[in-house]
Amino acid sequence: MATGWTRAPALTEVRCRRVVVSGRFMILLGNLLDAAEHVRGIRYPLTRGAAEFRMALVCCEDGPALGLRFRSVEESVRDTPRRLAAAGHLPPCQSRTPRIDKEHVMPVNILQGVLTPVARRLAGAPWFARIGPKIVPPLDRALHRVSGGRVLLPQIILPSIVLTTTGQRSGLPRRAPLICMPEADGSFVVVGSNFGRDSHPAWTGNLLRSPAAEVSYRGRAIPVTARLLEGTERAEVWPRLVRIWSVYDTYVERADRQLRVFRLTPS
Repeated sequence: MATGWTRAPALTEVRCRRVVVSGRFMILLGNLLDAAEHVRGIRYPLTRGAAEFRMALVCCEDGPALGLRFRSVEESVRDTPRRLAAAGHLPPCQSRTPRIDKEHVMPVNILQGVLTPVARRLAGAPWFARIGPKIVPPLDRALHRVSGGRVLLPQIILPSIVLTTTGQRSGLPRRAPLICMPEADGSFVVVGSNFGRDSHPAWTGNLLRSPAAEVSYRGRAIPVTARLLEGTERAEVWPRLVRIWSVYDTYVERADRQLRVFRLTPS
């Protein structure tokens, strides 16, 4: 297996990670995921049949023979986000410009397709609410520090930030890795889920007391001002949040409280 970095077309200007594997490896992985489906009851996009089909594909140009004119890659890349957003599969902010914003694109690949259902099932499990807060945030903070603010564990499948607030009692900086929903105006929407536990996470109380905070997003430090969303504002963003991370609905059913939702607007 070979790995390397490749640059996407100039349209996206996104530096993408490329992993090249052999056909035998893909078929082996398909067999393993087929077996996992029978054990866990989770359907994965990669199966042995899908791997074999992909290996049998042959590059050809049938357009002229069939009298067809295929669209250019640039046109397809511009149009795809708009169509996905119209169908509710992407946040609207990703469809409002003909140029894809490299800060907001969420990569869709085989690894993401495999890990997303596993992560949802794990995050929604009641037992994970007991151990998750002890494992995930410290690991995320360590990865964030080592990578210079560019890597977070959930970032493989979800947009993520590190939020720095001011402690209510200590007055010291407190960092919390969070899933977020980037908005078209540069703001971020975050949910105080606390893994579905009954208590509000400490960072939400910090924001209520001191709304001034800082967001670290893809290596950039962004001063923000937090505002608690209520009423119609909260009702408007909630369906979009659930589309990004459906486990929020599971947390609502489990927790004996209303999950706090904040908008973090650049100062």
